Amino acid sequence: MTSALIEIRRVPLPGKEFILSEGVKKSLEATGKSGIITATSASSHRESRDVTTAITGLTLNEVTELESSILNSPEAQSRLMALEELSVKVTYQTLVILAPPENTDMAKAQYINRRYLKAKRGQSQLLIEALLEWRDKFNKKPMVTRPLASDLDIVRITSPIETLEELAGNISTINTDPDHKKNRDAVSELTASGFQTNSRIIHRV
Repeated sequence: MTSALIEIRRVPLPGKEFILSEGVKKSLEATGKSGIITATSASSHRESRDVTTAITGLTLNEVTELESSILNSPEAQSRLMALEELSVKVTYQTLVILAPPENTDMAKAQYINRRYLKAKRGQSQLLIEALLEWRDKFNKKPMVTRPLASDLDIVRITSPIETLEELAGNISTINTDPDHKKNRDAVSELTASGFQTNSRIIHRV
């Protein structure tokens, strides 16, 4: 069975982030599934702040079942429409998990760091292999995913983070540690562009 998660990103209307966040919490709890909700902590000034729901612990078959139950539930549809009315934009993604997070304590994590790498055309599988090899060098291993439907060249790396100091240390290691140069060069050679966001965990079930 293929492991997956659903990610729902909502960009709140101006002044509506708190109200949206409270509604999103109730919506996640109503699914009966595990997951987290995050709100933007740091990103590019070109990116909009968002409230993102990650429904976790799923297989692709369970994604289909959850979609069907929501589509056939007037109550669920009403909740989602109310949340859309508080949002500028809503996007849904199903992410296929290529490697789960390891040696991380989600109960202690305060942040989720999301990195989006765009592979050079036709090189996404090679980029995935290079990332998985590099991932093995870390004690706390990030999750590696790719969207089930989206840009064909996007690969994602997601890391639960306990403190901003930990994040800064990770970034320094990735960018400058000479022991990681071989992996850094391999990934860089296969990557066309990339960006990252850092979000605060505001709810978990």
